[in-house]
Amino acid sequence: MAILGTRFRDFDVEREVLGAVDLTPGRGANPDEILTVASEADVILAGAAPRFDAETLAALSCRGIVRLGVGVDGVDVPAAGSLGIWVVNVPDYGTDAVALHTVTLVLASLRRLTTADRHLRSAKWGVSELRPLHLTGSLTVGVVGFGRIGSRVAEILAGIGFGSILVSDPAVSAEEVASVLGEGTARLVTVE
Repeated sequence: MAILGTRFRDFDVEREVLGAVDLTPGRGANPDEILTVASEADVILAGAAPRFDAETLAALSCRGIVRLGVGVDGVDVPAAGSLGIWVVNVPDYGTDAVALHTVTLVLASLRRLTTADRHLRSAKWGVSELRPLHLTGSLTVGVVGFGRIGSRVAEILAGIGFGSILVSDPAVSAEEVASVLGEGTARLVTVE
């Protein structure tokens, strides 16, 4: 098994999960690097960087490519299919991490955290320059996009207690929003 194009330096977690599998890492920055590391691999785990065009795929002997992320745009999927190579991804990769980061930024902004930090570091104390301080129950928050990440962000914000959540996504219905957030708290709106 080959693992290409990840930013990780060790693969202890992968080795623990996969067991007694020979795992060969590499950058996979170009077709030559891909073939040097992965030409004999049965399965390739690939980060975002490696690009598998039809010519590179034809030179591989693998049965599958697992894209360690949400997309497969770095793989010529029709060419892989014609060669009998399975291509899969990890559709929930990063959903919770990105959602949590987004909510963290919302709350930091709401509480003017960077301004408060600057004041504290310059030996100022107090909240007068941070006013008005709002409670989440009195606020409306907007979420643009209600896919995996957007809906998770909205769930967390609802759990924190925002008074109203406006969701804008032309690909979802009011019923879908209500099924995730419940009736009454959220409303489907246009971006305008």
